[in-house]
Amino acid sequence: VDLFEAWKNFPAANKALNRVISIERVKEISIKQKTDMATLNGKLTTQVMESYLQKDYVLENSNELVNLIRSANVTMRWLMLHRNTKNPKFREIIHAMLNLKDILELILHTSDFECQLQVVQKELLASRQQIFDGDKLKCVEYMTECAEFFAGNRNLGKAIKNDDYATYFREMVSSIQKLTCKPSKTPTTIQGFTNSLNSLSSYPIVNSNMQIKFYVTETINCLKGMAKVATLRKDSLNRLALIGDFSYAWNLLDEYISLMHENIRHDTKAVHFFRSCFIKLASILNQPLRRIIEIGNEDMMMNVSQYYSNQLVQFVGKVLAIIPTSIFALHGEMIKIMSPTLKAEEAKITKEDLLSYAHFDERFKLAKHAHRISLFAEGMLSMDKCLMGVIEVDPKEFLVNGIKNEMVKVVAETLHRSLIFKKDITTDSFEAIIKQLSVKLDNMRSAMEYVQDLVGIDALSIWREQMSRIIQFNVNREANAKEIQKTRLANEGKEKNLIEIPTYETLDGCLTFLGRLVVGLLNITSPAKNLFYINTCNSWYDQTGGFVLGPKTVGSLIKTFGVVGVNGLDRLLSFNIGKDIQSFAKF
Repeated sequence: VDLFEAWKNFPAANKALNRVISIERVKEISIKQKTDMATLNGKLTTQVMESYLQKDYVLENSNELVNLIRSANVTMRWLMLHRNTKNPKFREIIHAMLNLKDILELILHTSDFECQLQVVQKELLASRQQIFDGDKLKCVEYMTECAEFFAGNRNLGKAIKNDDYATYFREMVSSIQKLTCKPSKTPTTIQGFTNSLNSLSSYPIVNSNMQIKFYVTETINCLKGMAKVATLRKDSLNRLALIGDFSYAWNLLDEYISLMHENIRHDTKAVHFFRSCFIKLASILNQPLRRIIEIGNEDMMMNVSQYYSNQLVQFVGKVLAIIPTSIFALHGEMIKIMSPTLKAEEAKITKEDLLSYAHFDERFKLAKHAHRISLFAEGMLSMDKCLMGVIEVDPKEFLVNGIKNEMVKVVAETLHRSLIFKKDITTDSFEAIIKQLSVKLDNMRSAMEYVQDLVGIDALSIWREQMSRIIQFNVNREANAKEIQKTRLANEGKEKNLIEIPTYETLDGCLTFLGRLVVGLLNITSPAKNLFYINTCNSWYDQTGGFVLGPKTVGSLIKTFGVVGVNGLDRLLSFNIGKDIQSFAKF
C-alpha cells in the first residue's frame, strides 16, 4: 500500500507523513538501500559460489544464515515496492539511484540461496536422529577409552592410574547414553557436560597426555554437534518460508521479464537461478489460501490453488519462452546457410568432387549455431521438475511446446507469404512458386533434423504433427467460410498445451493459403480457356495439344505438402463442388 495514495484524503495523516518524509530523507534511504544491496549481493554470491552451504556449516551458522536471508528479503521488498511509488518526485529519485539489473541480481541470488538452504535444512531434519546417534556413539567411545586408560586397562603412553578419573568418565558415559534428541532439555544438559569437560581439559593430568586430550576435545565437539542437532525444529522451514514470502512481487515482476530474457541470452545456465525464483514466487498462494484453509473449504481451496498455479505457470512460460525463440532464430540462420550453398551428399563422391562438398566456412558457421542451440537446450533441461502451486512444471515440456509454437509461426508465415498467385497465372509460374516453397520447407525440415539430437526431441515427428495441424486448421477455416461443413477450429479447443495457429488477413478473396492454392489450380484449368482433359493421361491440354497440368504438378504438390496437404486440397475442391450444387439447386 502506498501511504501517499491511501492517506491523501485524510489531511492530518497526510500532513504527518509529509513532515517525516522529505526528498532529502528519500535520497538518504535510497543510498543506504543501494549500499545494502551491493553488500548483500556480494555476501550471497560468496555463500553460493564457494559452496559454504554444507550440513556442518549450516548447523554451525544457522542463525547468521537466517539473518542474512532476512536482511536480503527486507532490502528486496523495499527496493521493489518503492520503485512503484505514486509520488513522481520520489519515484524519479529512486529510479535514478537504483538499477533494475542490480535488483534482479539480488532477487536471483536470494532465491537461489534460500532454495539451497531449504534443501540442506530438509536433509538435516530428515537425518536428525541419525546424526545425533552417530555423535553420541563417538562420545561414548571416546569417554570409554578415557575411563579404561585411567583404570589402567589401556596403554596410551605413560601409564597413569586414577580411580577418581576413571569413575568420572564412566559416569559421563552413562549420562551421555541417556541423552535423547529432544529440544526441550537436551541442549541445556549437553552444555553442562561441555563446561565440565572444558574445565577438565585444563588439568595437568589430562593436558599432559595427547591421546586423552584428543578424546576429550573430540567429545566436546561431538556434544556441541548433538546440541545443535537437538535444537533443530520442524518449523524452521516454515520460518524460512515466512521470511522469504514473495507474494508482494506478483504484480511487479513484469518489468523484469525483458532483463530475464537478456540474462538467459548471455548465459544459458542462468536458468538455474530462475528456477529458484519461480519456486520462491510460488508463495503467492499463501495469501489467498490463508482464510480458505482456516474455514476448511477444500473445493474452494482446490479451485483457487488451480487458478493461481495456472497464473504462475503462465509467468514461467513468459520467461522461458526466450529459449525456444532463440533456438528458432538460430535455426533460421542455419536455413540461410544450408539453402544456397550446401548440397546433399551423394552415396558415392569422387575424389575430384570431394572439395566441392566441403564448404568449410559454411559448415563452421553451422557448427557454431548448433553449439549455441545445444547450450540453450542444456540450460533449459538443467532445470529439474518443480511444483508451481499444484501444477508440476516440466522444463522439457516447456521446451518442446516452445519449439512447436515457433515452428508453427514460421511455417504458417512461409505458407501465407509464398502462395500468392496472379489471376492469369500460367502452369510454369505456378510450378515455380510450388518449387520455391518446397525448397524452403525442405530446408526448414532439414535444419530441424540437424538440431533434433542437440535439443533432445523428435523434431521430424513434431514437424509432421504440426504440419498436419496447420493444413487441417486452414481447411476447416475455408470450409466454415463456405458454410458447407461447420467444424471446430484447432485454436478454439481447450486441450492442454494447445499450440495456437496464426491467422492472416484475407487475400484475393481467400481466407487461407489453401484457398488461394485451390483458386490458382482452378484458374489454370478454367473451362474458359478452352482446355480439355484426357482421362488416360490424367492431364489437361489446350487447343493446340500443349500440356497444361498433370501428374507432374500433382507430384510437386505431394512433395511440398505431403499426403495430408493433398487430401486437404481434395476436401476443399469437394466443398467447392458442394457449394456450386447448392447454388444451382437454389436457382
